[in-house]
Amino acid sequence: MNYRYLLSVVLCAICVEPPVCIAFDKAQNSAQDSIQDHVQNHSRTVISVHGISGQLQVTEAFLLTEDHHIVEKNLIDILSPQINLQLKYLVGQIHGLEGGLELHKTQINELEKVEVLASGLAIYRYTATINAVLSSSWVINASESLSMSVYLPRQVDELSLKKIYDLYVKDCIPNPHRSYADTNYWYYFRPQAYYCPLREQHEGSSLISDQFINVDLVFTPNPQPNKELFPQYKEMWRDNRLVVTAVYALVGGLLGEQGQEAYQMVFKDLVRSYGEPIKINDESLLNRSILDVDTPFIEATFATPKGPLEVHLFLINSLDQPSHIEGGALNDFRARYNALTQTSDFIIYNGHARYGSDNAKLDALGETLAQHHQLFFVNTCASYTYGLPNATKRAFEANSAEARPNEYLDLIVNAMPAMGHEIAYMNLRYINALTKAQESYQSILEDMYSKQQMLVLTSRGIDAKNDLVNQNFNQEQAELHMGEKQQVSSGCDATQNTAARMPYYALIVLFLVFIRQTFPDA
Repeated sequence: MNYRYLLSVVLCAICVEPPVCIAFDKAQNSAQDSIQDHVQNHSRTVISVHGISGQLQVTEAFLLTEDHHIVEKNLIDILSPQINLQLKYLVGQIHGLEGGLELHKTQINELEKVEVLASGLAIYRYTATINAVLSSSWVINASESLSMSVYLPRQVDELSLKKIYDLYVKDCIPNPHRSYADTNYWYYFRPQAYYCPLREQHEGSSLISDQFINVDLVFTPNPQPNKELFPQYKEMWRDNRLVVTAVYALVGGLLGEQGQEAYQMVFKDLVRSYGEPIKINDESLLNRSILDVDTPFIEATFATPKGPLEVHLFLINSLDQPSHIEGGALNDFRARYNALTQTSDFIIYNGHARYGSDNAKLDALGETLAQHHQLFFVNTCASYTYGLPNATKRAFEANSAEARPNEYLDLIVNAMPAMGHEIAYMNLRYINALTKAQESYQSILEDMYSKQQMLVLTSRGIDAKNDLVNQNFNQEQAELHMGEKQQVSSGCDATQNTAARMPYYALIVLFLVFIRQTFPDA
């Protein structure tokens, strides 16, 4: 038996010489890298009042595709685009359960080739984990897992998906009176619909038809927040003002251009609530009965009991072409938006998701300053599915020197499709709450349209009303990381009172004597 090794382990555990402790390979990395890895993987709180957040486990799925003669470790890199496309067909099915998926954070596990067919194709098996939220009406007990069966396409090449569309577009959809396209059919795919012929297939078989496989899912609820969480009011009002930037893209609807209607309603309601602005870019805006594409931006500052409320409202045509046909007043929209995102405390985008493409364009815009806490409301259909990965990364990197750099950006997203007629109300509800700086996230979410399944994503688990606790927690984390760095470089702290550890020395001696007597031949 290696007594020196055993002794070094025990001595290291109580911080006694020798000072060289057993280290993992990760300890050889720079201390800054270790801290960043720890913070980026920090658990996140999902706040929902109309649903239950959790993790959706794809217990076993199969993909039929070309045989790849490659080493196993490269399989995920090559097949993940196809697997992600296959898993997109979960979105419509989970929407059918009044829930949503954080698909852009899908984790693929245990990918392996299980069979090579004579046709040259191969069957690959994998499991996956996806963050999800389901309606409270479906999750009866928030402490128990829920199992369900879904349908995924066997193959995701263009011809196979087009065949699925041609066969099932008339039946397996939420609304038979609407038109759909094969490129976005995954968003509307509803095999649970009572008129869908897939319901008649035998669910005990993994192969439902030539096009689909049956896959079992297990939804495990997350621990739900046991107390109310608040926006970071103190930090947002740190400069004694609240800056709001809101973008309204024209959203065509049955009742008219809903983006334009919301743009006008938000400004007029702010005037009713706080009085005429103390500063405005165009005085004539106050007397106009209609605010439309000929007045595509409003910059106004209102006096409130807590301090100035500075709002910047934009009515754009689209992110691709911000200016309207009527003129080029918004040709500099991107530059102005990027500049405003540096100083804005609350950012809102209202518009179409276009199945994630517009969310990606929005995510490419914006700039972030260090030590600036922000709240971002992405008011598009299923914005939870697409996220803002670039904006989240920018906020983290800008604050990488801070103790908790992942706490500088909170996101408000929709797990379900957004309602255009609710745009103005939802915007004003948040703006007014942030102006008064009293309500919790849960209190605000209670007033939102339940079937939209609005969520707040935050990396904070501390009650934001208790600023002292938050500050002390950050300080403790910084001191902890500093202590870890010192231990990596200099071993255990030799200045500690050796006499206080004398009882441990005696225990070590007795332990070694016991080992020697028990294993005399070791």
